[in-house]
Amino acid sequence: MNRLLAILLAGCGPRQVPPHLRPEPTAAAVAPAADPPPATLGDAATQLVAGDPLVRRAQPRESGHWHAVPAPSGLPEWATVARNPNASPAAWYAVEQRSPGTLAVPLARGGRLAALEVVLASTRNDAALALPWLGPVVRDGAPLPAASRAPLAWLAGPAENAAERALRVAERSVLLGWLDAPDLPITAAVAAFRPGIHDRLTTSPPGALLVARAEDRRSPERGERGQHALAMATRLALLGAAADRDAEQARHADMLATHRTDEDDLDPIGRLLTSAAADLTANAGDDRSTGLALVALTASRLRGSCRDLPCTGLDRMQTLAAADRWSAGASAAVWRVIALKSVLDRLDVARDRPSFPSAVVDLADVLLGLGASTVPERLIRARRPDAAVWLAVSRAADGGDGTAWEDARAALAAQLVEACDAALATTPSPDVEDGLRRIRTRALAH
Repeated sequence: MNRLLAILLAGCGPRQVPPHLRPEPTAAAVAPAADPPPATLGDAATQLVAGDPLVRRAQPRESGHWHAVPAPSGLPEWATVARNPNASPAAWYAVEQRSPGTLAVPLARGGRLAALEVVLASTRNDAALALPWLGPVVRDGAPLPAASRAPLAWLAGPAENAAERALRVAERSVLLGWLDAPDLPITAAVAAFRPGIHDRLTTSPPGALLVARAEDRRSPERGERGQHALAMATRLALLGAAADRDAEQARHADMLATHRTDEDDLDPIGRLLTSAAADLTANAGDDRSTGLALVALTASRLRGSCRDLPCTGLDRMQTLAAADRWSAGASAAVWRVIALKSVLDRLDVARDRPSFPSAVVDLADVLLGLGASTVPERLIRARRPDAAVWLAVSRAADGGDGTAWEDARAALAAQLVEACDAALATTPSPDVEDGLRRIRTRALAH
């Protein structure tokens, strides 16, 4: 990675890089060879963090350095890629896919962040080069349509600030990587946060959760309150997703009205999710509270009501998968249904309208959550769908080689049925079960 950075930095102009993103000393300066091979995950994390909680330039060391660390650590797999100065984004993503819940996850994301910093600082300023470092996005070899959107347009906001938003998305992903499983050794990462340098990271919702987890904060009362708030928000969101008919939508509107605290409380679901995340973070020493906090934070991102903008990204379904490892799988399963149903509803309306681009990243994120290893750049940058877009969606959703919207929709509906079945298997409350069954029945009937 250091050789890659050196090559890329040679083309960088005078653009200023924020202090917390400036390169750390070179490998020679930090002299990693002086460290003996670690025998524990904690010792390994200390060597790898080396003062940078975002592990952008973690040193892979020589072959065999990590073999004494108890498996599964993900370290040998990560080190093999990290030693390659020309490692591709796809190689880094493959490390995550092979070693979920291990140190390889934050390390791989940190490596991608390091490359992204350099690409965005380059005088070439080619956003198309940055896109694959933000998600498993690939080009199929065919030329993109002439009317394709800019590579980072999906991040929303002014074009001149796209690079800053891209870095924030990538930084958040690293922080969430440290929370990919309960037994990850996070103490070294949290100890590396420096006041005045990393304040923006530590005060962000995932950063605050990471710090609270490292400090083993306990507040059972707040944890219980957070669970109740998340359950209520999940119930309201699911019943809203299930409300396809006029009478159902009217009942849901009345339900929302009863949960408003005052006339200015326009988004009671968003308020409940924010409250849930704060209370669950206060009890982050408890594994399940941390997992439910991850669900609450991800739900806020899915709804566009998160505090750490931009809320979007290609890692939201991954975070819900991580919540399963924290014993929060029941709540995560319902939010998978909500996310997939929301995408289907939006595509039903927007597929032939100018609003189609607003749905593509949510669609891509859902496809990755369904098991797709990559998504095509053509989809991320599409202004309007074509046969190639629907083919990519159909294939990613295990629907075969269909090239029409009807083919893609049928594949997504089948996946929605499976998601409902998974959520129903968690024995939800009666009203949540009713909402899941309505969604499932209508997906089968479409």
